[in-house]
Amino acid sequence: TVESVLMKYEHGYSLCISTQVGCRMGCSFCATGLGGLVRDLTASEMLAQITTAQRDENIRVSNVVMMGMGEPLDNIDNLLATLDILTSEWGMAWSPTRITVSTAGVAKSLPRLLDEQKVHIAVSLHNPFPEERKEIMPIENAYSIRQVCDILRRYDFTHQRRVSFEYIVLEGMNC
Repeated sequence: TVESVLMKYEHGYSLCISTQVGCRMGCSFCATGLGGLVRDLTASEMLAQITTAQRDENIRVSNVVMMGMGEPLDNIDNLLATLDILTSEWGMAWSPTRITVSTAGVAKSLPRLLDEQKVHIAVSLHNPFPEERKEIMPIENAYSIRQVCDILRRYDFTHQRRVSFEYIVLEGMNC
């Protein structure tokens, strides 16, 4: 099963799509990781989520967020192939400003994404204190949020591209 979520806003429809079936990140607050990683989705499976959402002639997806099931940067090759098709003139010719990639912080893949694409980046922070973040997000053990921020600082986010930090307040965990 692959999860996609279509949300209607005044500006149009935003679609959250999955990049994997399951997830291996093990964040304590996320149900997706309970079963572990089953497999990576292919580029065609990611794109199919968009075309399926637009089957209704009244629905045109205006924005895509890679933040359904899975960690997008843990499936970097298929993610980049999908983004190439979405943003290339020979593909769907979308502006990269219509796309956001959300990540828990897979630092080894982040520079490649930032070098090859101009999409928006959303970092799942959920706790700014490394020792506390480790308790809810095991990725902190492999790639610290400081390491992720050091990588982000090397890139320009002033022209049409932005970075944001996601923070869910979880009683008893990070507030």
